[in-house]
Amino acid sequence: MYPAPDNTPPIMAAASLIQGVTAISFMEEAYNVQKDDIILIHTIAGGLGMMMCQFAKSRGAVVIGTTSTKEKADFAKKNGADHVILYKEEDTVARVLEITNGEGVHAIFDGVGKDTFDFPFDVGLRILTLSLTASSPTSA
Repeated sequence: MYPAPDNTPPIMAAASLIQGVTAISFMEEAYNVQKDDIILIHTIAGGLGMMMCQFAKSRGAVVIGTTSTKEKADFAKKNGADHVILYKEEDTVARVLEITNGEGVHAIFDGVGKDTFDFPFDVGLRILTLSLTASSPTSA
């Protein structure tokens, strides 16, 4: 049992728990993030991306994230991201290689799917893609 504030809708509380379990599973089982690992998280300012960022930072990793706006980049940095790439304005591959001195990252965590699936493999040792299907509840 995990108590949630009274003003939190049950669906939001459940979603947060699921995102947390997903982040932990991805970062312990798919690729076990360790101290000094350099990782890339696509959509770092979203719910899952932010949980992954904070979990990776708690393990001592260097976190690079991608996002679409400066506001989201500021939010991600305030919540632990070491570097944030604005993928609409910057060449993500070039920036990752610049940040890592040409070494690339240990793992890429991708919760986006289709739009980033063809991301070049030459910047990461391991690419982990999480595919999610979201739908809205419908009335009967």
